[in-house]
This record gives sequence, structure tokens and C-alpha cells, in this order.
Amino acid sequence: MFAFAIYDKQKKELYLIRDRMGEKPLFYSITNGILLFGSEIRCFNQLNNFKINFNSNAIDHFINFGFFNKNLSIYKNLFKIEPGTYLKISYDNFKPHIVNYWNLIENCANSISNNNDYNKDNINNILNTVVKEHLISDVSVGTYLSSGIDSALITSIAAENYKKKIETFTVGFDDNFLDESKYAREISKYLNTNHNEIFCDSNTIKNNIPDIHKFSDEPFADISLLPTFLLSKKACDIVKVILTGDGGDEVFAGYNRHRYVYNFWHIQKTFPLFSKTISKFLKIKKNQEINYYKLSKILTAENIFELYQKFLLDSENSNQSSIFQQNSNYEKLNYLKISDFNKFIILDLLNYLPNNILVKSDRASMINSLELRSPFLDKRIIDYSFSLSNKSKINFFDQKIILKKLLQKKLPQRLINNKKKGFTPPIKKWMKKDLRGWCQSLVNDTKNNEFISKKLINKDWEHFIKKNTNNYKYIWNVIILQNWMNNQS
Repeated sequence: MFAFAIYDKQKKELYLIRDRMGEKPLFYSITNGILLFGSEIRCFNQLNNFKINFNSNAIDHFINFGFFNKNLSIYKNLFKIEPGTYLKISYDNFKPHIVNYWNLIENCANSISNNNDYNKDNINNILNTVVKEHLISDVSVGTYLSSGIDSALITSIAAENYKKKIETFTVGFDDNFLDESKYAREISKYLNTNHNEIFCDSNTIKNNIPDIHKFSDEPFADISLLPTFLLSKKACDIVKVILTGDGGDEVFAGYNRHRYVYNFWHIQKTFPLFSKTISKFLKIKKNQEINYYKLSKILTAENIFELYQKFLLDSENSNQSSIFQQNSNYEKLNYLKISDFNKFIILDLLNYLPNNILVKSDRASMINSLELRSPFLDKRIIDYSFSLSNKSKINFFDQKIILKKLLQKKLPQRLINNKKKGFTPPIKKWMKKDLRGWCQSLVNDTKNNEFISKKLINKDWEHFIKKNTNNYKYIWNVIILQNWMNNQS
């Protein structure tokens, strides 16, 4: 993982370079013949040469999805160096040239063509090698440990190879459905780690949520950001480096949406009329606890790209914001002769991983001077994963099959099959109760926000409170955006 700048004094050329998967951020702006660059957006606000001008298209995307996509930021004149690319600019002509030094799509497509047979020893050897390398450090190392497969596997290998008893960290919540601290504790006992827990209840969130803008840098609405920040704060008192399971879901097909595409997408394509009929029926159930309305949208998707976008969409009010506008990467992916399932996995690696998961991990940890390392994002693991057949990762009933097989010698089956929650707090419940006053005040503040429909957000908020609609993620995106803007003066 890296983001750095190199200046060639002889050629008078500057290079801004970002790592393959986008673990580290790097922003730049070219305004009035001046190049500005940095790893945080907030630093640009302090510069006289930088003019603050909001990007309405990027904000529209944020409201719909909860994060900023592609190379965009909240400001019109501020861009991200995308993963696997570098910017080259010469002092003489001052025209930026973007070079894709590593192409994820081509790399994954080449790996798919290798078509390796599943071999437990192969993946075990690769993972062991990578985790051992990630354990090399002059300072103390620990791991994040949820009840999920990814963190348990990384922790098990780390515990076997670390020079002393390794420290593990987890978050507990005051909600039995979302709390996974009990299972993380059990896994820790089996792996013989020094286990550390923090408990994150509604009061903890209430006391910390007003300051979320300080460590998110730009608006960021993933609801697990704050628990991850609090966990990083705890961890940095004990260790300085943490190994995480980030990337395991994307690389080894761990999301529910992956199972849907693997099991049902071909049926949806084969019988589109049947899917649209079901879709019309599901729209009637819009106000139920399960998001039938979102499912109805998914059933009307025309292609794998539209399906992907509808899975991630938080808003029931808009489909206008597109992940795929003016991006040559997606055009390349569209014409590749690989399965829609593999295209869907690659889309997560191109979009959701660098723009959501890795943003959350980087911001929450770095503000606490804690270094996070993600072994699953090593190129060797990604290459090997895509060289395997899909059935070694997923089938009708199960996911991440290959990783679960590796854990069978380390943990009892009941802990391997436990469903991961991912440090996700019961934000919907808290929005209705303990955080209701804070949320209501920010909804009221939107009257001065040109990017938000005051009428629409008030209506959605009222329906959420009184009718228990499932549109809370969209409302949360608006609230986070408003809170960030309120604190930019």
C-alpha cells in the first residue's frame, strides 16, 4: 500500500502514484497554473490558491450511494489518483498525463484464463507467505477479529507465526442480532490470543457522532465508520499495526449480492417478463421491514452493470447517479468474455472496495496513528483467487468455501458457519431513539442546502419515523452530508 510523489529534477517531471487496490488516498488539483496535491482533502481548504467549489454530480452520487466514486471528490477542481495509476506532469507544458500502470480488469481476466484446479495447500501456502510478510514490523502488531471468516483466518495464521501472543480487537453492540463480540471471544480462545473488546452503545455513538466530520475528511456515510474509529483508538494504545480481513469479501465472493448473481441472475435474464411481474408485486410492499422495494428494482435490471448499481443504491428516490459514467474501465469489462459473476466481483474491486471499505479503514485508523494492513489485497492472493473456478468460492448454499476449508482445522464448525456482521451498529434503531434529536436537527438544516430537496427529505424522514420505512440509509447519507457542510466554516 502506498501513495507518494517523485520529482525528477533533471527532467522537471512530477509523478503522483497510488497503490494497485487504492488502500491509500492521494488527491490533486490544478488551478491557475498551480499543482496542489496531498493525502487529505482538509489540507486543500487551507491553501489560498484553492477555490472551494462543490461538485453537484459527485454530491448526487454520494446521496444515492454514501460514498464518492471514480476519481471524484466533493469539490469540482479536486480529484483522486485512481488505484493502479499515476499522474505525470511536466514543468514545461503542465498538462497532466494519467497512466494506468496496473490494470485490475486485465490482470483478473488473465488469471481467469489460467483456470487452476482448487488446491488447499496452494492457497494455504500463499496466505501464510503473505501474512508472514505483513507481520514484519519494528513495532507491535495485532489483528481485528470479528466473528467472520476473513478476520478469523488472518488471525489464525498471524497467531501461529507471530513472535509472541498476538493482540486481537473487536467491537460489541447493545443489539443481539448485530453483536458478534461473543463469537469473537470464542474464536480468540481457540486461537489463544490476547483479546481486547470495546462496547459501543447508543450513548457512545451519541457522544462521538457530532465529530464524525473530523476524521472522515470528506462526507462518508458507511455506518461502521464510527465503531471502526473507536476500535482503532483502543487498538493504538496497545499496538501500532493491525492486520485486517478487508478484501476477503470482494476477492472470495462473500456478499449476499454475489450469491444472488451466482444463483439467480441467469434466471432473471432468461425470464425477464416473470421478473418484471414479481417486481410490480414487490413494489406494493414498500413500507415493510425487508426492503422489497429495492428488490423490485433489482429484478428489472437489464444488464450486470445496472444490476450492480441497483444493489448498492441507498436511495429509493433516484436512479440518475451513475457509477459508470465516462469510465473506460467499465467499457473494457463489458466486452470481456468472462462470466457475469466474475464481472460483478471485479466491479466490487474497482468501486466498492477502494471508494468505501478502504476509505473507512484508512480514515478511522490513520487519525489514530494506527497502520492497517490487508493481506487479502496482496496481488498474489487476488491472482490465485481469480484463477480458481467459481464453485471453489461459492455455490447455491454457501460462500467463501475455499477459506472455510482452511479454517476447519483451526476452529469448530459452528464458529466457521457463524454469520459475520462486520462491526455494523444498529443505526436504524438509534436514528429513531437516541440519535433522533441530532438527526432531526440536521434534516431541518437542509433548508439551506442547494443539493438536497428539503421537501423530499422531510417526507422521507416523516415516513421513516411514523411508518417504519426502510429508506434510512438514504436519510443517513443526507444527514452525514449536512453535518459535514455545517462544519466547514
